[in-house]
Amino acid sequence: MTETRRGARRQRKAEVRRFLQDGDLDAIAERARGHGARTLREVTRLLFDRDEALRWRAATATGRVAAVLAEGDLEAVRELIRRVMWWMNDESGALLWSGPQVMAEVMVHVPAMRAEYGHILPHYLNEEPFEQGASWALWRLSAVDPDAARAAEPWLLAALDHGDPVRRGLAAGALGALGTAAAADPLRGLIDDPAPLSVYEPERLGSGGFTVGELARAALARLESV
Repeated sequence: MTETRRGARRQRKAEVRRFLQDGDLDAIAERARGHGARTLREVTRLLFDRDEALRWRAATATGRVAAVLAEGDLEAVRELIRRVMWWMNDESGALLWSGPQVMAEVMVHVPAMRAEYGHILPHYLNEEPFEQGASWALWRLSAVDPDAARAAEPWLLAALDHGDPVRRGLAAGALGALGTAAAADPLRGLIDDPAPLSVYEPERLGSGGFTVGELARAALARLESV
């Protein structure tokens, strides 16, 4: 590779990173329309960045790029999900802790993938180190398409009694979105749970602070309004 090409490559990487830092996902999607595969490589590389906030934004951006790819090549999106699942394997040599979150973002932005891969996410709820990520992924997917996350109901109901407040809170939120009537009584037992948790919210590309009780009360309100 010539020095000129190296310089251009570094410049492209720096530009994508700046777009993520600025929260300009539209610019990344537009870039993908001209250079889909290259943009996908540049974005997914940042899924392994040291900056946690940037990793979350990279996951959201991966979904946006996948939507662009899906316009002309659904198989490329399937290959992306398969690659993410490979990165979640110790044998890959590059363990992607945020794999479930990335899968969810792809499914949110590419509805055709939900029937194929949505049923896989619940299995990561009990697989270290993906438990919290899978909880978030199901919370995210259930809010967009409850049917795509329906298979997770038994796992989510069990998680309402989990010792990890992140898993309790996100399970509560997901069950509220799913409209799971069987969750009503357990949710009532959580409405005064003061345990704090931080939840990444894709719409604002940042994290918000909640308590388990707040998420349980919101979920219960949704159930009771049905």
